[in-house]
Amino acid sequence: MREDKTVVQLIDYWADERPNHRFLTVADNSMTYGEVRDAAWRLAGGLAARGVAPGDRVAIMAVTSVQMVTSLFATAALGAISVPLNIYLKGEPLRHQLTSSGCRALVTDAAGIQMVRHLASSLPDLGLVVLVDGDKAGHEIEGLELVGFDELMSEAEPITAVAADDSDVYTILYTSGTTGLPKGCVISHGQTKHWARYTEALSALTDSDVVYTAAPLFHVGGQTPLLGALAVGIPVVFETGFSASRYLARAKEVGATVAVGVGWIAQALLKQPPGPSDKTHTLRAMSTVQLSVAEQEQFEARFGIRTLTQQYGQTECYPIAYNSYAEQSLSPYTGRPAPALSVEIHDDDGRRVPVGAVGEIVVRPKEPHALFQRYWGDDAATVKAFEGLWFHTGDMGREVDGELQYVDRKKDSMRRRGENISAFELERSLALFKGVLEVAVHGVEIEGELDQAIKACLVVEDPDSFNFAKLATYMGQELPYFAVPQYVELVSELPRNASGRVMKDQLRAVGINNATHDLISMGLGVTREQRRAKAHL
Repeated sequence: MREDKTVVQLIDYWADERPNHRFLTVADNSMTYGEVRDAAWRLAGGLAARGVAPGDRVAIMAVTSVQMVTSLFATAALGAISVPLNIYLKGEPLRHQLTSSGCRALVTDAAGIQMVRHLASSLPDLGLVVLVDGDKAGHEIEGLELVGFDELMSEAEPITAVAADDSDVYTILYTSGTTGLPKGCVISHGQTKHWARYTEALSALTDSDVVYTAAPLFHVGGQTPLLGALAVGIPVVFETGFSASRYLARAKEVGATVAVGVGWIAQALLKQPPGPSDKTHTLRAMSTVQLSVAEQEQFEARFGIRTLTQQYGQTECYPIAYNSYAEQSLSPYTGRPAPALSVEIHDDDGRRVPVGAVGEIVVRPKEPHALFQRYWGDDAATVKAFEGLWFHTGDMGREVDGELQYVDRKKDSMRRRGENISAFELERSLALFKGVLEVAVHGVEIEGELDQAIKACLVVEDPDSFNFAKLATYMGQELPYFAVPQYVELVSELPRNASGRVMKDQLRAVGINNATHDLISMGLGVTREQRRAKAHL
């Protein structure tokens, strides 16, 4: 049965069964199942020849490309562990993820190398860098071996892929770190089977489908369409960015039938002026989240695309709840608990709350590998997450008629540009800026915006001489663009409760006011060109 196969076994299976069948398309580059296996197994041989061994971690930080996806599969074929990283990481957040995972090798692009350059001396485990684009000349980093992707492929001999067990580690995906530093979720080969089954059931995938997504592979939302397509043996098309004006036309160009997105993509499409592509595309369904019933009705009526919104999960446990394609309906709920899980709603004392009451969503596996294994290198966080032998999601929800309804995030996080942002990590970075004494960041609702904007409240040494331009430059160098606060306000003190905790509800209540500085209006926002510009040296 193909649903019982690991990722590596599925590649082997389809490369034998459908060697000339299109599998992977990124931009204008396409590869068949046979070509993907040949390239991945050869790249695995090249990595092995350069010293990468089974169990080693291989970071992958590059814009989605056929080379990047090949690197994911090559790492698995070698028995190593891929660590896909957000391409906009830089500075301390990037150093933390590379060091905490102990990556032996890094597959990246020219922009990524610039992010790593000034960190190299503090990355003791990193020895090999593979450049996926361009000439390696001028990109050398002292103390690191640099090799071009094509060079590595040309000198390599294909390996025989390692036969992985379900309990073996497939990848490490980092959380947003909502209550501390981001944590690496250890995902087993067995867990990827649950991802694939969910994707297949949610969209009712068949041999005639083509999956389409702009989701990045450093998120579980990018991994599931890839593995869902692989499980069925059909094509998957990745976009390297999202264009609302071109989305439906591009979907038609590639023959896409099922789109996998997030809520803001559907909302962005609704904001586009009506046009001929609204009903001339090839899409039959779109997997999305965060849509109201009214938005679902509007979307389906305008575009003729069925919305698949009843789904919910996290990197640690995906999915937690969903309804199959046949069960999907226009609803504010996230679906029934996944068959592989027990799901309950608990109060702060770990007791189950009455049906309909709000509490924390907690889960237990009913089948092997339905959850992540652990947080990499962080036993304390793992034990805390499984307090009472339930995995605590940190999400608040309720149970209604056997379905879950997501209510809010229990932890302190924000969402911007489709990314969850750790308040802890952002505050940690801002506190390092010269003259800053205390920091508190929070999200603010902006009319007409799909996500929250970010506001930073700063207590500084000398408010009269504080340089906002220098702060903006620092943030652009040290933070992913989506985490850079748009709003900054200097305050004399932060409101705290008796235990010393900052009362962010009071800060949120103040919101944007006459004392708030809008960095974008001041001409100090991060430009598109600066998003992956190199950090300071």
